[in-house]
Amino acid sequence: MEKIRCPHCSAMNQDVEPVDNCWQCGNRLDGAAVAPVVQVKQAVPQLGLEERVAKRKEEKKNDGTKLSLAMVIIMLSILTIIVVFVMLGHW
Repeated sequence: MEKIRCPHCSAMNQDVEPVDNCWQCGNRLDGAAVAPVVQVKQAVPQLGLEERVAKRKEEKKNDGTKLSLAMVIIMLSILTIIVVFVMLGHW
């Protein structure tokens, strides 16, 4: 095995043969180009104005619920700490 510099992207490939593919660009090291893989993009459905507004309101509603829950948990934690200190007589 030997080191071969890719003729397409100039990346150094170690322990390869000319029939192998380049680690960086994927083309063959003997100069033959491999057809690029075409990725199929899925169509994104276009939402109407009413649907976008409803979606945004739902996202805001969920964010507010999470924030309210976090505030309740923090307040309960603080209250628990205060009660523990008062009951132990360290206040």
